[in-house]
Amino acid sequence: MHNHFDLSAANWDTPQRIERAQTIADFIIPRIEHFKNPVGLEFGEGTGLLSFALRSYFQSILLVD
Repeated sequence: MHNHFDLSAANWDTPQRIERAQTIADFIIPRIEHFKNPVGLEFGEGTGLLSFALRSYFQSILLVD
């Protein structure tokens, strides 16, 4: 049985959304890479595209919807 999120998420990661998440990540990375062991918090993450793009730059990221 699929819930509403599963049905929506199946088609959510369009090429445009993937590109937008990477563009935002590219903006954030130079602003955080000098911090040692940064932690992140992402609100309204959808399928987590932005956090996936940033995962190697953070010690941990908490996603909250």
